Amino acid sequence: MSTFQSIVLHNELGLTSSFEHAIRVTMHKAWNQSKPNPPQEPDYVAMLVLEGTPIIHKTLQSLLGPHGISVSVASVFCHQRPMVEFNVKQRCELGDILFVHRHIAADGTISNNSLLLQAKATASSTHTITTTNDLIQLSLYQNWPDFEYFRTLGLIGTKRFVTPKASHFGAQYLLIDNSGPLNLTSGMAGLPSTYCMGVWPAKTQLFAHRSLANVLVDFLLGLNGRAYINTRGADATQWSEVVLDILDYGSTALFNRKNSRLKAKKRSTMDFSSWNSETGTGSEIQTAKIISGHSASPDGANDHPMNDNFVDDNNGGVSIVAIETREPKQFD
Repeated sequence: MSTFQSIVLHNELGLTSSFEHAIRVTMHKAWNQSKPNPPQEPDYVAMLVLEGTPIIHKTLQSLLGPHGISVSVASVFCHQRPMVEFNVKQRCELGDILFVHRHIAADGTISNNSLLLQAKATASSTHTITTTNDLIQLSLYQNWPDFEYFRTLGLIGTKRFVTPKASHFGAQYLLIDNSGPLNLTSGMAGLPSTYCMGVWPAKTQLFAHRSLANVLVDFLLGLNGRAYINTRGADATQWSEVVLDILDYGSTALFNRKNSRLKAKKRSTMDFSSWNSETGTGSEIQTAKIISGHSASPDGANDHPMNDNFVDDNNGGVSIVAIETREPKQFD
């Protein structure tokens, strides 16, 4: 067991509590930003990515920093595509949010973990998937049929052959309680045994029995999610290719979220391309950044302004939260 894992295990309860706090902040921000309208699924995801991530970063820094473990966190709200097609014109998005964790141990060993979540807003602790579009999404997560990207800049026509052809912990569902701040069981009041977001495997019946905060702790420990390799062509299962596709695409996406007025949000850039190499240093990873234009320079000189004619696409896309932890090097 690495030093990092020992610290996380020893502080599991406190870490879970801090993550719960970050998620509650997310929920309140979504409701406040969306007034007078109620938040929609993309609003919750956007606030989780943009408002919850800095709290997660500070929590990990305060826990791991005294032990010499550095923490870098980046996030991007990418409410657009990629979209995929399979089984004769069955089309859906890949998911709503991808968490990736890279850990560099003291001996230089690198491990990578991924967790792709499809969000479902519900006022109940259970949710049954019934609509045609949702059943198509479920089929993707349960069976992983061979698929092809479509209407996705840079990926159109690219085929992926993920194996095994079965559900796995790398792709699950995120249940978001949208019953509102006045409902004491929604988790927004912070009452014991309540939480705002839960995670459940790809099933027809979804249960919010495990909080996102608990799952994120397990994710950091490698007990949830699915490992991936940061090198193209090195993973015969092709799951790694899908993760790297999302990271690449996140560097060139546009967004505009009118319902929660994200159009007025300060713009900056984030390039995840260096994550596609085992030799990446992570030095480019920063906290709570958002993609706002194609090929933007670090100083924003080439940043494309968000314009009112850009269509708010409610059909999906994959936001990204990338976490890197690094133990101090061993010396002989």
